[in-house]
Amino acid sequence: MKSPLRHAIGGWEFKTILAMQSGLPFHVTSTDRSNTANTFGGRPNRLCNGNFPADQRTSVKWFDTSCFAEPALNTFGNGGVHYLDTDGNKTQDIGLCKNFNFTESKRLQFRYEAFNLWNNTNYNRPGNNVSAPPTFGRVTAAQPARAMQLALKLYF
Repeated sequence: MKSPLRHAIGGWEFKTILAMQSGLPFHVTSTDRSNTANTFGGRPNRLCNGNFPADQRTSVKWFDTSCFAEPALNTFGNGGVHYLDTDGNKTQDIGLCKNFNFTESKRLQFRYEAFNLWNNTNYNRPGNNVSAPPTFGRVTAAQPARAMQLALKLYF
């Protein structure tokens, strides 16, 4: 027979996942003004670099939108691909479990899990279409905020 103290402090499990990812590259697009039936969208004219230093980026203005313009009709823009960066992702998920063993094959598990434990704001890609002024250069969405859950799981 197990002592009450051993029953109280035994059977715990702690799990964690730390994910740190750098930002992904992206580029600015525009409507196809070349009249070539391009199915991948058009490229704008790139007038300057467009990147802000990381400490100057905000969700309202992620990059310098004045560096991009739609090309003239029946022409291709000079913008290339993958010259801007998104924000990186930083999340830590944890799980804390307590097992209550009844027999060799039957146990009850109490689980507490937290996803994005530190509630980091992980932005999605900003609006990158120069032909869509309301969202151009703005971050309009982010990955989910912290989520926590409690559960009971019966193994038999």
